[in-house]
Amino acid sequence: AQILRSNGTLRTLKLTDNCMGRHGLLALADAVRHARPPLDEVLMGNLGISSCEEIYAFLRALRDFSAPLRVLDIHGNPLCVADASAPPEPELAAGAVPPSLRALAELCDWISAAGNRISVLNLREVMREELPPEAHQQAVRMLCAAVGHEHCVLRELNVHGFGFKPPSVKMLAVAIRQCPSPLETLVLSRWPIPVSKLVDASGRLTFGGANGCEEDVVLVAHLLGEGGG
Repeated sequence: AQILRSNGTLRTLKLTDNCMGRHGLLALADAVRHARPPLDEVLMGNLGISSCEEIYAFLRALRDFSAPLRVLDIHGNPLCVADASAPPEPELAAGAVPPSLRALAELCDWISAAGNRISVLNLREVMREELPPEAHQQAVRMLCAAVGHEHCVLRELNVHGFGFKPPSVKMLAVAIRQCPSPLETLVLSRWPIPVSKLVDASGRLTFGGANGCEEDVVLVAHLLGEGGG
């Protein structure tokens, strides 16, 4: 982190599977904020952290100097987490974001901001702990709203393990159709779904493979029903 503080030319940061812990990631966030490198690609999955506050701090650091980020991979980190040891979250006003979703809210605000360049986003297994049902529903709504926003430019999205169920998959399908720059591929379960071109030139529809799931079928059915093809 200290070396990075003086590096203002870094474009790719690869940290996946490095057990950085809380203090390591917070130090890195401070270094990035200081150096302001023109980061295009950040790969930082499975960093060995236990709360969403570290990811929030790192995302804020990147946004503080408008990093021109195109690829962000934060799989396996607790973007949405309920801390069983923390006191119950206070009752919030309607629409307010609970602390357990603060990092997700920051990310959703970024990918729906005018001028953002994030086109590849990996959110696989970012919800390690079981959230209360109300918080989980809010997380799904926040992500779907960001995906369907007019400024969203996502082309690849992985939400395996985010907790989408058949009832909420329809919300995601509507968001995909609303996005002015529609997704090309989406991983909802295990297999990439070519959501921008479900039916190939020969008229063949293929998705899922041996490990396809009910959620994949529901998503494809809604996209086809709304004119996907």
